[in-house]
Amino acid sequence: MNVRDVTIVLRLRSGWEAVDLGLVLTRRYFRDLFRIGLLGFGPMLLLLTLLCWRIPLLLPFLLFWGKPLLDRFYLFYLSRRIFGQEVTVKDTLREWKRLMLRGSFSLLTWRRFSFFRGMTMAVSDLEQLTGAARGRRCSAITREGGGYAFLILLGGLLLELLGGVTLLILAWLFIPQGQSMEWEVWQFWLWQDGLAQTLLILSFGVYYGVLVFLLEPLYLASGFALYLNSRTSQEAWDIELRFRELAARVAHKKIHLGEHSKKALAVLVGVWIVFGFGNASMLEASTMDPEQAIEEVLSHEDFTNHVERYRKWVPKEGGWLERLKNWFEELKRGFSAESRSIDSVGLGVDGLFKIVGILALTLLGAFLIVLLVNYLSARRNLTIKSSGKKTRKPPPQVVLGMELAPESLPEDLLAQARLYWGKGEARLAMSLLYRGALSSLVHEQEVAIESSDTEYECVAQVKSDASKRLSDYFEHLSRYWVMVAYSEEEVEGQSFEQLCQTWPFGRRKG
Repeated sequence: MNVRDVTIVLRLRSGWEAVDLGLVLTRRYFRDLFRIGLLGFGPMLLLLTLLCWRIPLLLPFLLFWGKPLLDRFYLFYLSRRIFGQEVTVKDTLREWKRLMLRGSFSLLTWRRFSFFRGMTMAVSDLEQLTGAARGRRCSAITREGGGYAFLILLGGLLLELLGGVTLLILAWLFIPQGQSMEWEVWQFWLWQDGLAQTLLILSFGVYYGVLVFLLEPLYLASGFALYLNSRTSQEAWDIELRFRELAARVAHKKIHLGEHSKKALAVLVGVWIVFGFGNASMLEASTMDPEQAIEEVLSHEDFTNHVERYRKWVPKEGGWLERLKNWFEELKRGFSAESRSIDSVGLGVDGLFKIVGILALTLLGAFLIVLLVNYLSARRNLTIKSSGKKTRKPPPQVVLGMELAPESLPEDLLAQARLYWGKGEARLAMSLLYRGALSSLVHEQEVAIESSDTEYECVAQVKSDASKRLSDYFEHLSRYWVMVAYSEEEVEGQSFEQLCQTWPFGRRKG
């Protein structure tokens, strides 16, 4: 993995920002990710369906247990895309032997129970670490973001559970009125042998496989984004990238020192040698005791142990939590071996449907709350627009590592860009045009661009806030900028001149 080729903005993000970055990556490459799941595991799903004909309940279990193998294909594709490599669906599927066989035994046995699988899978597959080195690396990676990795794992499981409950509720709605749903009926449909029962359970397994194809890219991309954010925080990838960009800018300057500059430099070096090394105290060996020096360093405030006190909530006896626990124990006794009668089992089934009903009502209430909040927000925005009192945050000073302050741009931007182009510095010329366009959109057109937005997010925001003429030009300019900055493709001189001639931002037009 080469940090210089990364196609996303590397910066320190919070845990939820990193998860959101993973969701954006999934949305950008969802078509290819879905094709990988469909072409790579669609035939396997059909094969497992045929193999599980005798034991149909085994199909959803095998699909659930084999999800890490599908994640390895998604990780292979996303990692290459993020680090600037052109990879296709066919290239990913050609690696099936390595992705399916190498390390699969540990991945499907003891590592299958890892709560941080989406975040630590890159340690094995991309960094190629094994044994104790892998364990230490995973501990360091999960130190920042491990809790969010567990939460997205829990969220994925809840979404799968919600999908299964939705299917059960849908099937319940199709039951004719007056149809008896006693325990014997459930036993007939779930446990008796027969063609209809087998097809029903296998259909549920195929439905679960479709859920896995749809949800697993979201989980893996979010975990991989947390992994990148953790490494950016610990290894300062963002700072390294900024230094490399600064070094590239200095290299383009081509500074040539004349004879007088060389003489002045020689004089400065001589003065520095005399006054820098002339102090005898710096030449003498230090006579301080090493143990005393260590004690002085450790006595500093930075090495002081800090104690944090916090309060832990403990439910009181007889509260709602204890009542809920007692209710679940009564429900469990309804299914126990001591009450095998049909009436007692029926009570258990009723309790199960009560749980489903509670979940459905909870989701419905949450959905209504979200609708109400969105309605009030939209109404407030409409009122603000109609009254003309538009409030906006201060414009960002830096976007994509580019300074957008108007005073940082040359007075005659187009002439300076043409000058760079004439010297063969196409990247500097396109960078100046792109920076000038962003500065005008943010400060003059008041487009709500955030400092963390990518090129594609900037284009989407310009389409939303600016006129069609400006949005079309900026989309055209962004396409050429991405070609020069990331793909290292050449832009024709005619295309560059057309960008200069059709420049729509009047303040910097030269």
